[in-house]
Amino acid sequence: MRASIFFYIVNILLLLNLMRPFVRTDNIVQEKVKKAINAVNEKFDKYDKKKKKLMLAGAAAVGVALITTLLGGAYFIKERRTPKWDDPMIVADVFDVLVDTIDDGVIYAKKSYYAGKGISKSIPSKKVLEKYILKNIRHQRLDMTNEEKKEILSMIPYIQFNIRKLCYNFADMD
Repeated sequence: MRASIFFYIVNILLLLNLMRPFVRTDNIVQEKVKKAINAVNEKFDKYDKKKKKLMLAGAAAVGVALITTLLGGAYFIKERRTPKWDDPMIVADVFDVLVDTIDDGVIYAKKSYYAGKGISKSIPSKKVLEKYILKNIRHQRLDMTNEEKKEILSMIPYIQFNIRKLCYNFADMD
């Protein structure tokens, strides 16, 4: 048995010695990156100083043009109108929209509660309240920007809180 173990060890060492030339230990990716960098440097070294400066200036101009285009596009896409929150009539109309939304939410909660749902499950979701807010904005015929609508829609958690408080009147909480 000891002779067979010795024979196996010698065979394994022989196989490892024979396979050593086929195993690569250097980093292939690092070599490829070095070759690519060297190729770019060789091409770049072929040009004289004036051409190098022109190429760098062209690359910088393309970068500046790209950044300017992105910033200009963002500026022109942005809403042009300023918020109207300084006008008391608009504020009163928005207040009416919010109160009507709370009323719609309470009616929704009452219907759900009397249909057999628990009071915590009958509170309208954010999606339902968003639908009510947009409906009430259309009903009031308000001309609002998307930013102003987003500001009003950001009040949904407060609307849900008020609906929950009003629902205490007609049901005990679960």
